[in-house]
Amino acid sequence: GKNSSLGEMISNLAGAGVSVPGGFATTAQAYRDFLEQSGLNDRIHAALDALDVDDVNALAKTGAQIRQWVMEAEFPARLDSEIRQAFA
Repeated sequence: GKNSSLGEMISNLAGAGVSVPGGFATTAQAYRDFLEQSGLNDRIHAALDALDVDDVNALAKTGAQIRQWVMEAEFPARLDSEIRQAFA
């Protein structure tokens, strides 16, 4: 998975002097819960349903819009609490 790949990058690039920022991964269920609770699930599906996948500019624009929505969405309090407990 992606988190495994990040771990490999950290291991492989550290010797070359490349710094990879720390972070964490959530479960797929936590991600799905975030999308559902924030209302993003429906918004993302609507954007993708309307997307012309053969239009590279539309792909880039829609991808940027979805990323912006994710960054602006309110983080679920329960997930925030669970992450903080795991790192305490």
